[in-house]
Amino acid sequence: MRTHKAIKLGVLVLTEVICAAAALYASRQIIIKCVLYWYGLRGPDATLYFTMGTALHNGIALYGGIFDPKPPAIFLLSALSLGLFSNAMLAEILNIVILLCIPVLFVLAGYFSAKKTDWVIIQFSTIVGITLALYHATIGGDIQTEFYGAFFGLLYLAAVNRDQMRSHTVTVTLASGCFAVAVLFKEPFLLTLFAASLLMLKTRREWLRLFGIPLLTACVLYCVVLLHLGGFQNYFTLYLRGMLGNYILAGGPVWARGLVAWERMYINVLDFSAWFPLLILALFLLSLPAFSGKRGKFVGMSFAAVCIFMIMTVRSLFPEHFPWWQLWIGTAGMLFAISLGAFVSSIWQGGLVPFLRRTWRHGLALYITLTAIGLGSGFHGQYFALALPVYFAFFLLFLRRQASLHPFSHTTVLGCTALSAAILLSSQSFTRLVPFMTMTEEIEQHDEQDHADAAALDAVLDACTIDRYYYLEGSPLPYAKHSPLNFYLYTRIEHIGRFHPLFFDETFRRLGQSQIIIEAQPYVPSPRKGNVKEECIGKNVQTFLQEKFTKTPRACATNLPMPGGYQVLFRKNPQDISQPDILRCKTL
Repeated sequence: MRTHKAIKLGVLVLTEVICAAAALYASRQIIIKCVLYWYGLRGPDATLYFTMGTALHNGIALYGGIFDPKPPAIFLLSALSLGLFSNAMLAEILNIVILLCIPVLFVLAGYFSAKKTDWVIIQFSTIVGITLALYHATIGGDIQTEFYGAFFGLLYLAAVNRDQMRSHTVTVTLASGCFAVAVLFKEPFLLTLFAASLLMLKTRREWLRLFGIPLLTACVLYCVVLLHLGGFQNYFTLYLRGMLGNYILAGGPVWARGLVAWERMYINVLDFSAWFPLLILALFLLSLPAFSGKRGKFVGMSFAAVCIFMIMTVRSLFPEHFPWWQLWIGTAGMLFAISLGAFVSSIWQGGLVPFLRRTWRHGLALYITLTAIGLGSGFHGQYFALALPVYFAFFLLFLRRQASLHPFSHTTVLGCTALSAAILLSSQSFTRLVPFMTMTEEIEQHDEQDHADAAALDAVLDACTIDRYYYLEGSPLPYAKHSPLNFYLYTRIEHIGRFHPLFFDETFRRLGQSQIIIEAQPYVPSPRKGNVKEECIGKNVQTFLQEKFTKTPRACATNLPMPGGYQVLFRKNPQDISQPDILRCKTL
């Protein structure tokens, strides 16, 4: 008996040490990421968002006077940051707050769900929170819509979970506000929060109060914001038409997205860490009602942790004989076999109909989540941040199941150990110290160059009394006080024909009006292979630039410095407002 207690105590102490080491090591990575944000780390898309923010300051109508295929919240955040700090500081501070608060949400959920101070549950919550925060920092993007929307989705679920303990009107208010902000950052969060609500809310009354009211609030707030920004009509006639017709439906039937996104999602979580699929599987299984209180079924999960550890060890020792595709296939097959075995065990013990009655919500939630991820084209990394609220819902449901078990259940201890090993050995996603120091210097230099280029361009435009500029190669200047004349900021000019017909006409009309064009490098057409229409557009635009523009500055800008990273072209004849001869290209 004493031997058994000693072994149990030794396992608990070892778990404590591993969890503490994993938490400290992973927390260091979060701090490094936060420091990089403080120095000004931002992704390439942030340039477009801050350009849109400047356009809002200049009174240009959203989606009508200037267009970018994103919801309005990211543009409002950019405009507010520019108004307060003249740079991206507000967005960077929000990034830091999000990374630090995600683990706190998980820890608080674990603390309040335990019947008493259960350090195993709290440690488990800490490790899960830190892991998902790191995952979010890796895939969510730097100043990206999905990064912010996922966090407000987590806050919505935290409010919903709070309602399980005490029912207050303030809960509905918090849930409604967070839900609305998440959707304002990215519309597909409507789908993933609906999927999470299916898991969290069991009665029709709960669902109407904690999903129906937030949904109505989001619709009203969305319309109010669009009306305020002058984009209400264009949102429905241009934005939605372009997104649904050319962006979403072009990728095939929407109903099939949830069936083909499995592989992409698995590769995405595996790229973060070879153990991360095990964590997602564990949260999914632990949240199922069919597994409540049945510890024996989780022996397979412990076996999976050992197998993955062995696979990674062999992979690190013999990389030339063990390529990644074998790891993917082996790990995927093993996890699928374990999941299938657990499901078969549950059906065998309880019957098929009761099993389906208890688990249909989980299957539907996964399908809706994968559909939301697959709506975008290309399965970019930040799209997978849409699933973060659903992962949090799995975790909260697990806590509800765990609350009825003994505080030091073997299942939780094994889960903590496997998860800690996953974090300790997922070093391929971490930033090391030397690159970190180099990155801070590069970030500062890049930010200083952006401000200097913006100031130089503003000076040229002011001196020549020109209100807006046009850019071709490269990207706009995010800190310039003058807005670009471009209509659609995101795509190359020869690719405009893929979108709404208005994009085509408006783009080339504005190019004909432009007096100043900036280029990061001389314009070279880049049509897709075999696309006659894009080849025609590129050739005509190149001829137009050669005939109508010159590198020689006008008299008003002769003595002014030009933006360092750009080539500035001036219209030869200011009264000439002709545009490229592309009418025949439009009909090809």
